[in-house]
Amino acid sequence: MSTGLTLREIKGSKLTFEEMDGNLTYLESLSAKTESHLRGFDRLNSNSLPDTSFTEATRTFTVSVKAGQPNFSFWSNGNFYEKTTTQTVTWADVSGKYYFYFDEDGVLQSIENSALTEAIFTTVAICGYCTWNAVTKKAIVQAKDELHGIYLPAIAHFMKHLDTGMVWYHGGDITGLADNTEDYTGIATIIMGDEDITLVTTATSTHPFIYRSGTNGEYVETAPDNLVGFKNGGANIVWNEYTGGTWQLTQSTSSTDYMIYIFIMTNDRTYPIKKVIATDVYATRNAARLTLYNRLRILKQENIISAENKFLFAYIVRDNGDIENGADGEVYVDLRGYIDKAL
Repeated sequence: MSTGLTLREIKGSKLTFEEMDGNLTYLESLSAKTESHLRGFDRLNSNSLPDTSFTEATRTFTVSVKAGQPNFSFWSNGNFYEKTTTQTVTWADVSGKYYFYFDEDGVLQSIENSALTEAIFTTVAICGYCTWNAVTKKAIVQAKDELHGIYLPAIAHFMKHLDTGMVWYHGGDITGLADNTEDYTGIATIIMGDEDITLVTTATSTHPFIYRSGTNGEYVETAPDNLVGFKNGGANIVWNEYTGGTWQLTQSTSSTDYMIYIFIMTNDRTYPIKKVIATDVYATRNAARLTLYNRLRILKQENIISAENKFLFAYIVRDNGDIENGADGEVYVDLRGYIDKAL
C-alpha cells in the first residue's frame, strides 16, 4: 500500500484511506465483529471529545467542537464519525427525562426515558441527559458528562445502568449536623462513578431541595441553602404529599410529625448534590427510622430525578426544623456505602 495515505472518514460510515493527490481511494471497513461492538466516545483521547451545553429557553441540547480542536469524533453502530460543526437537537416541551444520542447515521437525536430501548445503550452513542419540567420551564438536571466510551462493552453499560447505577468511590463527608439544630456546615469533595465516567464535585456549603409538584409530579428545585428542612415560607417544615391526584408541599402540623429528608448526589453540572424533601410523615422518630430503607426503595423505583444518582445521607427532621437524633443517638444514616439497586 502507498505510504502517502491519510486516514479520514467518508459519509460517516467507513474508514477511508485516500491518496494525497486524490487519484485513488481505497475503502477499508472494520470487521463485522468489531463493528457490532463499537459505540460511544474515545475517553482515552480527551481532544476527540466534544463540549456539551443546554439552553432552557429554546430546549436545545448542543454538542460542539472543543476550542483549539478541528473536530470531535464518536462511533455509532460500528460506524466512525467526525463532526467539524456544532450539532443541536430540541427536546419536546413535555415533562420527562431526556437522553441525547447520535444515531446510526451520526445524527443527534433525543428520546424520553419511557421510550428507551436496549439499543440506546448497546448500539448508538449516548452523549447527554436532562430532566425537564415543562411547567416551570426548567431543566432540573443538566448532565455534566454522559459521553460514555467505546472501551466499556455495550452490554456492560446497559446492565450497570439498570443494576448499580452511580457508585460512590471516595469522600463526601458531611459536617455541622447536630441534634436540635436546623442547619449544617457543608459536604466535602466527592468522587463518584457513572459506569466508565468519573465525576468529581468540589466542597460545597449549600444545596437545593427538590420535590414533586402538580398532577404529573414534575420535579421542582429550590434555591440552595444550608438548612436541614424546608419551610416554604411557613412556620413549620413541609413534606411532599401525594393527595391521590396531585403532588404538593404540606406543612407539618404538630410536634408528632417526623420526616425523612435525604441528601443525594446526581450528575447535574450546576448543583450535583440535592436534598430530597420527605414524602411521608411519622408519629415518632422510631417509626420514621424503621421505614427509612423502604422509602429509599420507593424513591429508586421512581428513579428520583434520574438513574444517575446516589444516596448520600438520610436524617430525621422534626416539624420545627431541627434535626432529631435516632434512637441509637446517631444524627444521620450514612448511605454512601449502601448498595442501592438502580431500578
